[in-house]
Amino acid sequence: MQPAALPPQPLSETFSRAIERGCDIAGCRFTGGDARRQDLYGLGLEQCVFSGCRLTGCDFSRTTLSHVRFEQCDLSGVHFDDAGLHHVQLVDCRGLGLHAFGALWDDVAIQGGVYDYVNLHRSQWKQCTLSASFRDAALTALTVRKCRVDGSDFTRADWTGAHIAGLDFSGAAIEGARFSQDGLRDVVVSREQAAELARLLGLIIRP
Repeated sequence: MQPAALPPQPLSETFSRAIERGCDIAGCRFTGGDARRQDLYGLGLEQCVFSGCRLTGCDFSRTTLSHVRFEQCDLSGVHFDDAGLHHVQLVDCRGLGLHAFGALWDDVAIQGGVYDYVNLHRSQWKQCTLSASFRDAALTALTVRKCRVDGSDFTRADWTGAHIAGLDFSGAAIEGARFSQDGLRDVVVSREQAAELARLLGLIIRP
């Protein structure tokens, strides 16, 4: 994807036209603009770049996003329920309270930004690289395969029922996070994190 080569388009007008016609959006670059609470349910986004856009409250449920990049965008309250995110990049974005129930995250890279209070119940992460804040996130029943989370902050996140075998938390923050007892099998943690998890599970560690 080469952002400079993509033709710039007006954000709100392009969204409105796609919604009215029921057509996908492809090969566009959006710089700035406000498209809050637009309903793009079931549409597709391909080879698009969003830079400095405000998309708060938009509904991307059941959409397919392929080779899409978000830079310094506000995605707070956005819905990606049952969506497919393939080769998507999010750089220094704000995604407070973002919803992605049952979504597939395939080769998603999140660099910087804040995604506190997100709800990703039953989502799947495949070959993702995440380095951002996910404090107080609901990650229940999440399935993770071949992902990296170095530099991420999962403080007080809820991982209950998540399938995270093989996930390496040693470079992330997990203070106060919740896990199912059987969900920690084959998870990699630092010594300090192991002591914290032992206390959460009710174990008594002798000095």
